[in-house]
Amino acid sequence: MATFLKSTSEFHSSGNNSKFRHVQGTLSHRETHITNLKGLNLTTPGESDGFCVNRERVAVPLSVSGGQIAVLELSKPGRLPDSSLPTIQNSVAVADLSWDPFDCHRLAVGTNAFFRF
Repeated sequence: MATFLKSTSEFHSSGNNSKFRHVQGTLSHRETHITNLKGLNLTTPGESDGFCVNRERVAVPLSVSGGQIAVLELSKPGRLPDSSLPTIQNSVAVADLSWDPFDCHRLAVGTNAFFRF
């Protein structure tokens, strides 16, 4: 719940503060959304981004055994099928992931033991 003080124009929130409280964005049209994402890994470490995006693709870790990562094409928005997604499989759970800034086809994946490219 948020409250405004009449005497000053300060904004006070009674919830937790986010490190992204100063970030502003615009919601894109529904035709550009990717929906029906199921089985996302919600137990990634707090230091992890949880997902990563470059200009062509988005990568999200899945909560299935083997540290699987779904790579989705941004050029193909819409509802994903209810069946399984094509994935990249690791031998252990994913701790963090990031796209190579110089090669949009290379994904770096960090686990508790090592990094893979």
